[in-house]
Amino acid sequence: MMPRLLLSLLLAAATLKACTCIEVPQRTALRAAFVVFQGKVAKLEHMRTVDALDPRTGRCEKRPPETDEQVVVTFKVTKV
Repeated sequence: MMPRLLLSLLLAAATLKACTCIEVPQRTALRAAFVVFQGKVAKLEHMRTVDALDPRTGRCEKRPPETDEQVVVTFKVTKV
């Protein structure tokens, strides 16, 4: 069950856009959900980076973009 859950979460994270949200009544959302779980975000992995100037040091460094659709979110599930 866990590999399937992880795959579902990865696919969902890859297709969601943080800047667009719709409001769905909780009852409707629960009926339509493939999986419902309780937990916390354990890790965010940005799949791409951009060159950015660090204002403190003046050096160029790699950072995740301010908005990005390519993020893998790993959850620590406490209850399914």
